[in-house]
Amino acid sequence: MKKGFTLIELLVIIIVIAVLAAIATPKLMGFLDDSKEKAYDITINRIVDAARLYVSDNTLSYIDDTSFDLTIDFLCTEKYLTCPIYSPKDKDVQITGRVHVVRTEGELQYSFIAE
Repeated sequence: MKKGFTLIELLVIIIVIAVLAAIATPKLMGFLDDSKEKAYDITINRIVDAARLYVSDNTLSYIDDTSFDLTIDFLCTEKYLTCPIYSPKDKDVQITGRVHVVRTEGELQYSFIAE
């Protein structure tokens, strides 16, 4: 009695593994894209939070303004961010933009504007 697998059995195993890999790969790539998108959102939230901290520390400077912008470069210069900030989606792309702050009915609204 021979021990081991026949060529047909090995081919069946390889085909099954290939089919499973073909099914799993797109799903894993989707998870990777989703994680990069979430990381980008977190980065943008970090920039907006830096703007909130700056405004909180320097409230008197903007007390009469109804709207103003804080650029990423300005927030870096003031040491509220560490620059440069690269996109999690593409490590070679630097995030540039500004945080637009609007005062409405005594409340400050913050929004990030990419450039």
